[in-house]
Amino acid sequence: DPLSIPISIFIPELTVLDTVVKYLNENKHISFHDIALYLKRNEKNIWHTYSSAKKKYVGSFLSQESSLFIPLAIFENRRVSPFETLVFYLKHHLNLRFVDISHLLQRDARTIWTVYKRAQKKNDR
Repeated sequence: DPLSIPISIFIPELTVLDTVVKYLNENKHISFHDIALYLKRNEKNIWHTYSSAKKKYVGSFLSQESSLFIPLAIFENRRVSPFETLVFYLKHHLNLRFVDISHLLQRDARTIWTVYKRAQKKNDR
């Protein structure tokens, strides 16, 4: 499904937005214009994000089996960062534990907790 992405693509070298944009463009062959529409962002910013991501991580994402897919629609909310959005979704909607989220996203569990709390505050507004 082009409107969802596997959780297995997230790597520490890239931000969440870098990862989403690079994956959609390189693996799903979606244009920057369409990515911008899906994510409710400016097309120039999407292009810039991709350009930056390519410099940080020249490799391509391996097509690993993933049982967990993230709907692109969660990234439409601009009040919270893509990282906050992803962590909040995994915790709040999928009821994953912080330690499990940290393993999935290859980030420290304390970072995940902090990001979740920040997202929670922003979503309560």
